Amino acid sequence: MKQLLRRAALIVERRGPLGGLKLASAWPRLREARTFQLLSYGPSQVGRQLEKEQKISYLELGTSGGLYTRWGAKKLQVTDIAPHVQACIEPPAELRAPLIRAGIPLVEENTTAIRTALNSPLLRAKIATGQLRELLRGEHDAAGMPLPLISVVVSTNRPDQLEHVRAQFSRQTYPRTELLILTHGFHAEGCLHKPAEASLGECLNELVAHAAGKIIAKFDDDDLYLPNYLTDQYLSMWDTGAKVVGKAANYIYFPTLNAIALRRENRARMFTDFVAGATLMADRDILEQFPFAERTRGEDTDFLRRVAHAGVPIYSTDQFNFMVMRHDDHTWNATDLTLAQSADIHTFGLNEDHVRA
Repeated sequence: MKQLLRRAALIVERRGPLGGLKLASAWPRLREARTFQLLSYGPSQVGRQLEKEQKISYLELGTSGGLYTRWGAKKLQVTDIAPHVQACIEPPAELRAPLIRAGIPLVEENTTAIRTALNSPLLRAKIATGQLRELLRGEHDAAGMPLPLISVVVSTNRPDQLEHVRAQFSRQTYPRTELLILTHGFHAEGCLHKPAEASLGECLNELVAHAAGKIIAKFDDDDLYLPNYLTDQYLSMWDTGAKVVGKAANYIYFPTLNAIALRRENRARMFTDFVAGATLMADRDILEQFPFAERTRGEDTDFLRRVAHAGVPIYSTDQFNFMVMRHDDHTWNATDLTLAQSADIHTFGLNEDHVRA
């Protein structure tokens, strides 16, 4: 434990003053006096950055085995130090929600949990996503609000994708849903229909007109939507007050590389003017007020542009539980090249667990 902590900066809010160089043997007493403890790599660098930017107190374990402290007049604020911190060890109850909302994962005080969290940015992000889901679910239940019906709408011109669409819908954990499929250029039992010459925008507007849900979520017919996808999208919409949500940060699978890449990692969990079209979820009223343009390419981008121009809040949720599937035609086309140049390859192989949270 001590060896691990010597590699971490500890930012501690305390009730009493502390200063100067302390021996490592004083650690148990200091540990008992803390209010909570935050962990980050690079103690000196992080400490200096905090001191320079926020003028707040921090406690740093030196590599020599001593503890060095600096103190300022500004009271510690969770939002101030969140960009510098990787994890928090067992905070008091009143600080759990602010820390979770700041995207800081909460970990147990044991060497394995701390070491694992510090060593893996992906694991930290997954822990934070799961903890935010549970926090928002609890707040939603406490508010006594019923879950609205979500209509999942899909327009497809590929008969062989119907089974895939139904499988993605069926595995969602959100309890109140309906699925509407519109077949574009072919007929299938239980589906709406439009002729092949109809635009994709027309097809989507037809689906909206037949949907019963207060909230409408657009699925693409070939992408992966993991079980917590709809739950997280709805909870983010409810929590932020956004009228449109989606994922600007998202994973992509390239079959030609057999690789999973992540685009726009820094665009997660923030208000924005762009989200991936395959992840659009919106209030029904918004989709009726701003119907899709009668075009087959760029209809979702055009919708977002008009909505953003009107001042409608759009929120980008986390990066998890969704993955774009590029077509397996064994060719490396211009679109693939553009996408790959703006993405970071995370892993190889088609592994759903990598994007699951």
